[in-house]
Amino acid sequence: MAERHDQGGAQVVKVSVRGGEICIAQQPGSGNLGTSVWDASVILVHYLNDNSKQFNQRTMDGKRVLELGAGCGLAGIYCATLGADVTLTDLEPVLPILNQNARRNLGGMPESVKYKVQEYCWGNPVDALDAPYDYIIACDCVYVESLVEVLVWSLEQLAGASTTVVVCRHVHTSKLVDLSTSTLLTIPAVRASCAVRSYRSEHADLLFCKRKRNTAAPPQLAQHASEGEQPAAALHPATKSLRAEED
Repeated sequence: MAERHDQGGAQVVKVSVRGGEICIAQQPGSGNLGTSVWDASVILVHYLNDNSKQFNQRTMDGKRVLELGAGCGLAGIYCATLGADVTLTDLEPVLPILNQNARRNLGGMPESVKYKVQEYCWGNPVDALDAPYDYIIACDCVYVESLVEVLVWSLEQLAGASTTVVVCRHVHTSKLVDLSTSTLLTIPAVRASCAVRSYRSEHADLLFCKRKRNTAAPPQLAQHASEGEQPAAALHPATKSLRAEED
């Protein structure tokens, strides 16, 4: 299983980055995995911080970033400090702490810093998320095998031709979070343990994925667009089945 970021059970995790510090509130004893800071999010932030030639206020300014399964929001919040237009998403029970952390770290920043917190459950229609994005990020957000398929489906719905999907996953969940099931995303890998200088870890993989050529839009969306129609909201088959049972 993935590891909580160890700061002695602290209620606030402090992560030093170039130009300052990000302070993230967490609730490790809440019983909800989404209210803890996990190592993968810290690793990703330090990777981005260490690779400042590629990820800085000039290159990230105005970039649209979506974080899926944002939890406490560390990675997305860091992207917002670089000037990205960030959407942080998770399930409803996690939104209070996600909102708290966003306000705490971004509330006093210039008006040019744009962010929003939004509920989203994988496998559901993505229309309200206003895709595509320049970057979609996900850090150790899957712990149950049955959720991998709907996560991959949502990534495929949201990723445009120029989107980079960034996934940081613990090695113990690397088989669980298997993006090779995707027929639309390429899966080149960068070992975070080799790339991250200020926070080394032998326990994480960092994946940078792109959409495969000639798959710039989900088939159903491309068909409606070519016909000049408003596309119907797409649902993953498993989500359709659950809704049918509820009805």
